[in-house]
Amino acid sequence: MDSSEVKGNGIGVNNGFGIFLAATTPGTNTADNITIKNSDFSNNLKKGMYFEKLRNALIDNVIIDNCGTDAAYGFNNGIDINLKYDSYSNITIQNCSITNSGVMGTATDVNNPSALAIKARDDSPSYNTDPATLTGFTLKNCFVSGPVNGLRFGEFNKTNNSPTGNTVIENHFGGAYSNKAIVNKTANNISVSCNWYGSAVPGTVFALHGSGISFIPFLTNGTDDQFSTPGFQIVPGSCNGLGPVKNITQITSYPTIQLAVNAANNGDVIEIDPGTYNEQVLINKEVTIKNSGVKPVINFTGTPALVSGKLTIFEITVPNVTIDSLDFEVDLSKLGSAIIASASNINNLSIKNNDINPYKSGTLISFGLRNAVNINYGSYRISNANPSNIFAEKNNISYNFYGTPLDPNDDAGFRSGFATDEGGGTFTLNTIQTISSDIEARFGGAGDINVTSNNINGAGVNLAEYNGGAGNINVTGNIFDGTFGNTYSSSLRLKNNQQIKTTLVSGNTFQNHNWGISLENYRAVTITNNTFTPVSASTVFRHITVNTKLLASSSATITQTAIDAAFTNNTFNGSGTPGGTGMAFYNHDSDNDTYGTFTLGSSGNENNFNTGIANFIALDPSAGPSWPSAFPENNLGAGAITTMACWATDVNIENNKFDVGSGLQLPSAMNFTQRTILETALIPQTR
Repeated sequence: MDSSEVKGNGIGVNNGFGIFLAATTPGTNTADNITIKNSDFSNNLKKGMYFEKLRNALIDNVIIDNCGTDAAYGFNNGIDINLKYDSYSNITIQNCSITNSGVMGTATDVNNPSALAIKARDDSPSYNTDPATLTGFTLKNCFVSGPVNGLRFGEFNKTNNSPTGNTVIENHFGGAYSNKAIVNKTANNISVSCNWYGSAVPGTVFALHGSGISFIPFLTNGTDDQFSTPGFQIVPGSCNGLGPVKNITQITSYPTIQLAVNAANNGDVIEIDPGTYNEQVLINKEVTIKNSGVKPVINFTGTPALVSGKLTIFEITVPNVTIDSLDFEVDLSKLGSAIIASASNINNLSIKNNDINPYKSGTLISFGLRNAVNINYGSYRISNANPSNIFAEKNNISYNFYGTPLDPNDDAGFRSGFATDEGGGTFTLNTIQTISSDIEARFGGAGDINVTSNNINGAGVNLAEYNGGAGNINVTGNIFDGTFGNTYSSSLRLKNNQQIKTTLVSGNTFQNHNWGISLENYRAVTITNNTFTPVSASTVFRHITVNTKLLASSSATITQTAIDAAFTNNTFNGSGTPGGTGMAFYNHDSDNDTYGTFTLGSSGNENNFNTGIANFIALDPSAGPSWPSAFPENNLGAGAITTMACWATDVNIENNKFDVGSGLQLPSAMNFTQRTILETALIPQTR
């Protein structure tokens, strides 16, 4: 067919097609050596061209404009090559204009309408018993535009095994699509190259491709270089567009983060351009992944499909990985984490300058799995992995309120910010707001644990039960704000120091809390130079508690240690309403309680207890089972019930200053009346 017009076919069950060529089964489907050129198939209501059989065909310099525009039809296309019941090959479309074609109509799948659809039907239930194949499809030098999709390979709601051997090169797709320029619904990755997508910005180009499409290099200039020649002719030298994910070590680029990781070598640096990346990534190379200047958004919205089954955006299985300056948007209806690092060796993990924001698209997944960054933690722990040199700096982990008041069962919030088992390292300059523990480090076995200069805005810091390989424990320079976490949880919990790891808590600000620090079966700790200010008007606050009991469901069987502590240079403030307790000492697990030395202030290093605190220091006299009792934090189940008894060792408070109405004074400097007032603020057995 040459120099023809087939235009304006319209309404009717069998109307609206410029060409309609059907196949049959069983039988041989012959439509070979077809050439259609220099023709116009515009304004056909349903499809400009429709083929169920086509072989060794050339469509050249054909105009197909404003086809597939039927609002009452569900399969609108400009050209629909819908091959059935046979093997086909060698179809070329070149120098054509297939534009403004393929509206949604009555379709419900956004991948359905397209300007151009190419498929060989082998999908069940209709076509798998007599499947079609297509080998060798070429689209070149064409103008293609939607409005919904440009080019689709495969049937929209199926997965086909062909076409294969595709060439899509030097076409002008533009960028005006409500969905994608190219959609792939086959089982194969399809490579296209040197096409124009209305922009030279890699992130914009990336967003116009569905999954399973490799599109690099792409054109960076969309000018038709030979306007008088049919079709689209590229500007020489313009096929130099790089992918949005670049390996700057190897000077290569990729359309996705995963493909970049797959091709990387250990030690490579991968940079991600701005844009939104909808993928889960297995990081099994020792690489640095960072932004190229502006944080890209990593937001996985599909069905989780990592081979390991881990519910995370990034899974890390090797040491020496750095994740720097990315924006993770985590759907807690599908995933629990932005990052899970779990393997026998994940040492030297660096996570810095990232934003990690939770949201939900449905019912929240299990609470215990919702840890923003999971490093060998919980169900993902590899015993004796002992990840060392963890470095977490300047990350922001947020909480997403879904209405008021606060409802952790409905809001999109992480259980923890950073959670690690057996790990060691530094957590510094982070801002975190989570439900259970902003930073949690258990069973430390890999050197020092440093928690420094963080903004702790959620449920606080939980450090527990170190192993022999742990080093010193340092909690310094943090701001603990208890506004969000004021339940029965303290801002800082230190638990089970049987390994006698030297612990320093220094220079921190504790504010807006009902419970500041909880020491549970803990020893070898110095708490110095901290400031404690409770939530305004509270009368039940406790700044520091010391307890022989571990507050956990297993506390009835825990191995007790000889507890001790030193407290110096701390400032304890009231709430503005008389009430509360400065320091409280409990013996809530008395079956094997053992005490070392407790130092409360020293000459020149006094603690300051300001006015408004009802009980400056309290030694608890409770006796009997720990539950039921007046202490709600002891309601931890039958396995946690222990026997309470009076606090059983002396506490010397002589080197502390108390304000009983006349300013801060040492007890030795008080007159009789002042000392009498002081005694009313000390629970009995204190001297």
